[in-house]
Amino acid sequence: MIIIAYQAADFESTYGFKPDYEMSASDSAVKLLVPYHSWAGGKIRFSNLGDELVILDGWDEIVDTLAYGNSDFILFQPSVSAAPEGYSLARYPAGIDTDTTGDWIESELPSPGEINPGPPTSTPTIAPSASGTPTLELTPSLTSSPSLTCSLTIQVSPTPSPLFTIQETATDTQVPPTATSQIPSVTETNTLTATIQANLTPLPSLTDSATLTPHYSATVFPFETSTLTPAPPTHTSTPEYIEDVQIVLNEIHADPDPTDGDANGDGEVNNDDDEFLEFINLLDTDLDISDWEISDAVRTRFSFPAGTILSPNCPLIVFGGGSPEGDFGGSLVLTAGSLALNNAGDTISLWDEEGNLRLRLSYGSEGGLNQSLTRNPDLIGYPLGVHSEIPNADNRLYSPGLKLNGEVFKICP
Repeated sequence: MIIIAYQAADFESTYGFKPDYEMSASDSAVKLLVPYHSWAGGKIRFSNLGDELVILDGWDEIVDTLAYGNSDFILFQPSVSAAPEGYSLARYPAGIDTDTTGDWIESELPSPGEINPGPPTSTPTIAPSASGTPTLELTPSLTSSPSLTCSLTIQVSPTPSPLFTIQETATDTQVPPTATSQIPSVTETNTLTATIQANLTPLPSLTDSATLTPHYSATVFPFETSTLTPAPPTHTSTPEYIEDVQIVLNEIHADPDPTDGDANGDGEVNNDDDEFLEFINLLDTDLDISDWEISDAVRTRFSFPAGTILSPNCPLIVFGGGSPEGDFGGSLVLTAGSLALNNAGDTISLWDEEGNLRLRLSYGSEGGLNQSLTRNPDLIGYPLGVHSEIPNADNRLYSPGLKLNGEVFKICP
């Protein structure tokens, strides 16, 4: 574990040990964590109402994210509810990461440096919207010489774990193969108040020739209030896809191949410089994209300079960086300094000079296959395909400024 505190001195007075890093230089014995201004504004305190935490690797690729409260961070929605004052948000169980709200709980006992203890042990309650029909099932199984055993189990659904389980074993006893006793359904006005008493009637000693006559008795009677909190719902979402009638995002290259990934043609393979986005002007007239912006799921990555005009039906290539060499099918070629496209999935948006969203396109883990993702057919195909797997691409890993088959879109000025 790594512990990062805002102020090491305050942290130590509260928890009795020093953190690994701090943000405010209160203890010279603790390493100072400094803001990374390429991704953030420099503020290093979390908002009580809502905020997000993003972990990056050395190439600005997203490793993990968390958003809570009123955050609208697109890579983690819906966000986790903000914890009450004095509580923490804790991953539970430890080591499980589904990138959903179900990974997190409110912990009334913050535990830095320890495995999160889990939900409080106080009696939970069934949420008003929960419903379920508990059943009692007796299932026999044969054992040696000859005899029968049976298990009694009661469970409530929906439930994150069994409410309780009772097991009894009886030798030389028989019950019907399947027997079910219904308990009244749990509704928003009917709290489950039940336990199980099973009366298993012994048989005389059995022999190989004995006739086994099924019989049993099971009684359900009020005992004490048993409670549980249903698991949170599982949220699924469809990546947002917005097209524009004037311009299209035709190809995305987030993961250059370590050997054959020199997409910008400058003679060097670079994880960031050789990333690129390919746009095509769909109009038969010039398209002025001055001051338009490209953003990913986190922030703005590139702003088109004043005077940027895209010729009719011509492509535009924005590389991550480097010194692109070649005409790329007559494309307008620009460099962003860094696109930082996430290999594991990202959302690319294009905004005009008035802040209107013109197009948006998402991709997933297929972006990390050492090649680009592209439309098939060019300009209209969706979802994006893996470049080399498309027959017309002739096994090429990318085609900035060119169609899948290597032809130019148009002879552009």
